[in-house]
Amino acid sequence: MRIVCCREVLAAVCVAAILSAGSVSVGVAADDKPSYTGQWKNFKYGTSGPLTCTFLEQDGEKWKAEFTGKFKGEPFRYPATFSANEQDGGMAFKGETILDGDKYEWYGGLKDGKIAGRFKSLKGYYGEFHLKKDD
Repeated sequence: MRIVCCREVLAAVCVAAILSAGSVSVGVAADDKPSYTGQWKNFKYGTSGPLTCTFLEQDGEKWKAEFTGKFKGEPFRYPATFSANEQDGGMAFKGETILDGDKYEWYGGLKDGKIAGRFKSLKGYYGEFHLKKDD
């Protein structure tokens, strides 16, 4: 059960990483690290929890971020690298990764300071996340 718990949290975090990648206006300077806060949900298991994405650096279309949150009261922290493209006045994201031997795909977007995305895996894990830019 512990492997499944970590897998679903990591999947949600990776998805959030991809989706929070890039507002056109989100430039990351050394002293300015914008963050987004919200919730992730795994529909297969009916679990959810808090999630925060903090941008660490940007190099062209490549982004690095750190995701922190809680799963059943236990904290987690994961780094993420991803790319994003401008679309319809916001940013569109999609990507894939392998977590615990399971292939995950995600997609979503960032617009007006809000991130929304979905994720799914070949083993049937799926869910969504919603984040809002911190003031």
